[in-house]
Amino acid sequence: MIPPENVEDVAVRTASALKLPASVKSEMFVRAYANQQDIRIEIQTFDLEDYDVDGWCVRLGERTYIIFYRANQGHLTFSKRQRREWVKWHEIGHIVLGHLTKVGDTSRMFDPDAPQEQAANEFADAMMAYTRGTLRHDEYDEDHMTFRDARGW
Repeated sequence: MIPPENVEDVAVRTASALKLPASVKSEMFVRAYANQQDIRIEIQTFDLEDYDVDGWCVRLGERTYIIFYRANQGHLTFSKRQRREWVKWHEIGHIVLGHLTKVGDTSRMFDPDAPQEQAANEFADAMMAYTRGTLRHDEYDEDHMTFRDARGW
């Protein structure tokens, strides 16, 4: 598992290594990352009103993952589109950061305050900042700026 203090850097370094534009959306990132890692990642929507989460992911096989996200969700500080994108980045973070270590693992197994959830939050925040063009890897300076400074929302 990636140490929490390195999550933001891992997020942007991963996107940069895939040679994706800063405006990359989560689906394009998933296709490129899955291809690079020789894994399969599927993204699906769900509309279960009684579910208490906006998204989750599952490791279905040694090299197969599925991400679910609520299609109709809102948030006080995000538009519905931004919230959906943030949730997808959060779940992608669980995969990229190695949180699902064995077949059958799910992001639902983590307590909301668990280090894995905090790291996935940081990954999502970093990717939202990166994709909004508010921060590029080549401008990142650990001594003078954090991704939190660059979020802008």
